[in-house]
Amino acid sequence: MASEGLFNALSNPSYQEGLMTVAAQLGSAQATAQAAERQKEIDSMSFKLLRQGLFSADQGDVSALAARTNDLVDMMGRTTDEKSRATLQDMITQLDAQRSATQTKATSNTASSIIKTEQALMDLQNEMDSTAGPLAPERQRVFDALTQRLEYMKSTNPTAVVEAESIKYNTEVDAITKAEALRTLKIDAAVRDLQNLPVGSPQRAALEKKLEAENLGIAIDKVVQQEQEAEQRERELQIIRGKTGELSPEEIEDAKQYGIWEQIKDLPVERKRFLFNAAAVKDTELRTSISLQPLTVPEQARARALITRELNAIARSGDYVDLLPWHDDIKTKIDGLNDDQLAELLGRTAGLAEIQIQQEVVNWLYENFEEEMKNSDQYRKNIAEKNERFNELVQQIFKDDPTLDPANPDDMAVAKRRADRAIDEAKSLSAPSMGGRSGADRRERRGKVEVAEPYDVFAGRKPGTGGQMSRRQR
Repeated sequence: MASEGLFNALSNPSYQEGLMTVAAQLGSAQATAQAAERQKEIDSMSFKLLRQGLFSADQGDVSALAARTNDLVDMMGRTTDEKSRATLQDMITQLDAQRSATQTKATSNTASSIIKTEQALMDLQNEMDSTAGPLAPERQRVFDALTQRLEYMKSTNPTAVVEAESIKYNTEVDAITKAEALRTLKIDAAVRDLQNLPVGSPQRAALEKKLEAENLGIAIDKVVQQEQEAEQRERELQIIRGKTGELSPEEIEDAKQYGIWEQIKDLPVERKRFLFNAAAVKDTELRTSISLQPLTVPEQARARALITRELNAIARSGDYVDLLPWHDDIKTKIDGLNDDQLAELLGRTAGLAEIQIQQEVVNWLYENFEEEMKNSDQYRKNIAEKNERFNELVQQIFKDDPTLDPANPDDMAVAKRRADRAIDEAKSLSAPSMGGRSGADRRERRGKVEVAEPYDVFAGRKPGTGGQMSRRQR
């Protein structure tokens, strides 16, 4: 009976059609699984080639980068899936974008190899000079191989030769600068030691002899000059203390410079003279203390480095993005300084001590780019104020939520995230939408949304006047 029922079912057209549908679905599922497996293999291989290409670029290996790029191009040529082709094209574009930087890195690598090879040849040459004879056979083979390699690198990459010379020059300058800096420190230390010893004492005589032997006699000259200036000031002080009677016209002008003339002009002569002499003595003592401070004037190379450092620091601190593209910030102005402007700035700082150079750079920038410097100062002031208000908001969150511990880094991160959300919420409540509706109107249309309480940095805890700070600013 069962067999008869089966035969009847098989003879039914609708049953046969169902079997065919099931078979087709099974075949389609198998094909889909195979396609997914092939796609997985393609993705794995393509990302492997991308990583290898980026590593080659980082190492400055131009040929390896080109090979990996060609491998991806071949894969794209054999792939018909549009999504996979788009992914492969993005990878190829990424590697193509690395060509210039990779070539630059390769040139730098070659320049470094040239320097190292030259140094190795110099060491071998010194070895021959010291022995006054030929090198041992194995050392001579090394010498010949290095010579051939150096000639090959120089002949095939002239750009690397120029860079190698530049590196050697800068290295030498840096070494000289460091040596001068060390010498400056020694001179300043010697000046302090001499100032602490009595003139004519055996200890000072011994130190002066030692400094002369170490080619640091300039320290002695500095101290002698300072002592002579101090003696001159002391004589001036004695003269000032001995003056009596009415003030001369010159002394009246000095009193105005001291800022005391209006207070003393109507006083009796003796009292007026006493107060003026006291102010003049104080002014002379101040100039004396300044003259005794060891100010070191840097060499020109050092001064140029100090100017560059100060310009870079001002550019970084005043760099901001203006919504108006024709508005330049101070960084743009500094980046655009030409050789003549830098030479003018170097001339302005000639003969100044290092601590004075920083202020002179600021003065020069204000004279030449007053508007940009003012904008930069205002920008830094605004950032400082926003940071202060943000910190106040964070502290308020800690006060309102006793479960948070300010000493716990995780809790501090939580409080800062809440502050960020609160600022965003306050801003959204006050900012109009593109269609003219406010954030509150949009919220009313979509229903109540539970959010952090809208603390506001700018108006205590009253929402509606908040501003958004970028994380770079914080």
